[in-house]
Amino acid sequence: MDGSASDRGQAGGELRLRCACGWETAGGEEAVVAATQEHGRRLHNMLPSREEVLAMAAATADAEAVRPDPLAPPTAAPGTPPEVPDRLDGR
Repeated sequence: MDGSASDRGQAGGELRLRCACGWETAGGEEAVVAATQEHGRRLHNMLPSREEVLAMAAATADAEAVRPDPLAPPTAAPGTPPEVPDRLDGR
């Protein structure tokens, strides 16, 4: 593997990165690296290396891959009736 975006599991060569502060960027490898370095310099007084940015982008992709959809209904075993609360207010 050569460390390209496709080797990191990024479809279509697009990367996505989310900073701990909530800032996000997405796009091609060069654009994400440049935007992230600029963000780090301007807002956090840090200048991550290209390798650090790419590692953060890969970590973001891994975290998103295992994160369940918050809007998806809870899953139950096949044949199990869905739980219905007695009251809508949850008491």
